[in-house]
Amino acid sequence: MAIKDNLGVVSSGLGILGTIIAATIYVNSNFAQAADVEKILKNQTRQIELYTEAQRSNKVFQLEYYDDRLKKLTDEREKAKAQANRPQSQRSVTRSVDEIQTDIDDTKMRREIVRDSIIKEKQ
Repeated sequence: MAIKDNLGVVSSGLGILGTIIAATIYVNSNFAQAADVEKILKNQTRQIELYTEAQRSNKVFQLEYYDDRLKKLTDEREKAKAQANRPQSQRSVTRSVDEIQTDIDDTKMRREIVRDSIIKEKQ
């Protein structure tokens, strides 16, 4: 009878141990560990930082592009003004001063939008 009692205790113990192991495996496979969640959050934070840096770089590039464009358009406008004083037969083909000025105004507006977004980003 002692063996039967011991066998019952052992089988009960193994049943409880099996249940604990099964529950542990279930929890580990279905729920994230705190370290995993922390790692995921760090990765997401880093991705957001990299995206923000890329956006800032793109905006600075746009600002430089608009500065260069303004310089070229201003030079073109000055050449067009100089061409306007020449006789028609001596003029090279250029756009009108008004058309160039419209482009300059549009570029200035776009440049200000980018500049303002960079300033707002820093605040």
